[in-house]
Amino acid sequence: MVKRLSSDKIEKIKFLREKGFSLPEIKKRLNLANATIYRYIKNIEILPKYRKVWFGKRGGSIKRRHIAENNAKERARRTMLLALD
Repeated sequence: MVKRLSSDKIEKIKFLREKGFSLPEIKKRLNLANATIYRYIKNIEILPKYRKVWFGKRGGSIKRRHIAENNAKERARRTMLLALD
């Protein structure tokens, strides 16, 4: 049996997406599956005033990797400087 979403919940999904919420953020807030959320947000455009914030959220794993790499390089540099003293 397929569980139907209420029109209120569908409108909430669309509203959050227009405001620049990512799929994982909507999932966490409404406790729904990714596929269910995607079904309703795939054609929803982010409102222009929220696009800058939304674009800033994209590429999180890449950003985290770069931060981790830079931190590792800095720790290695400090270790090398201490070894030379």
